[in-house]
Amino acid sequence: RMDVYSVLSEITVLLHWFLITDLCIFSIRLCCYFLTCSRVLVELLHYSIAVLFLILAFSSAIGAYGPSLYDFDCIPEGALSLFKIVLGMYENQRFDAIREEPQIYTLLAIFTLISLIFLGSLLIAQIAGAFTKLYKDIENYAVLFRAGITVQTVRSARPKRWASFLASLKFQERIEFNEGDIGLTGGIQILEPATLNPTTDEIIRRYGGSTDADNPWPEDEFKNQGSLETRLKHLEKLVIRATKAMIKGKKGAGDSEGHSLSLSGSLMEQSSGSSGYSQSQ
Repeated sequence: RMDVYSVLSEITVLLHWFLITDLCIFSIRLCCYFLTCSRVLVELLHYSIAVLFLILAFSSAIGAYGPSLYDFDCIPEGALSLFKIVLGMYENQRFDAIREEPQIYTLLAIFTLISLIFLGSLLIAQIAGAFTKLYKDIENYAVLFRAGITVQTVRSARPKRWASFLASLKFQERIEFNEGDIGLTGGIQILEPATLNPTTDEIIRRYGGSTDADNPWPEDEFKNQGSLETRLKHLEKLVIRATKAMIKGKKGAGDSEGHSLSLSGSLMEQSSGSSGYSQSQ
């Protein structure tokens, strides 16, 4: 006789260990693995439903044939035997008796071909496709999963304990960007070597003027600095500026040329006048 209390104890212990899986949020890699398993279980469920349908179909067909074998004399016994074949738990010695029934042996061969080879290969393909689809965004899903568990944990905390925890974080104190460079409040400072993450761009945007909180937020000049539209506008300005410089250069060259021609003409007139005066003398 099955003890109800023992069954409930088993279920309770299993649920307890299932809840302990939430500890995987302390590692992103473990969290990604846990989420991948949970998403792939859907494909395993589909495979189980298909195998269950095949077991019921073939056990009914074998039962309708009316064999003299004990393992297939009724639908429940036949379904149990087919289930053992799928799991690889069916004894090999019993296949010797099945070979004496060609019809049943043929049906079992077809069942094995469909359930183990065809559906098994299809299950592997579905799991590979599901994993490929999840691989790109699995870390983002892991972060969201961690955030959800964190929110649930915070809700269950007592207000006094939560207030003391916030006080220990010292969010009201300003943190330093660098030594002597006082920054903003509401953060946690984590020190790291300067050569760990080298960068050539200034990440901290600094704006001059008043620091009054009522003032509007300044426009970000670097917001669209790397966009294609901004680059095209900058290139257009450069072309216009270069064109204006070329036009001004041509005008200056034309004026200087005309001025040099007029000077040469006046010199030629003076020289001709001086030669005529010498001849008259």
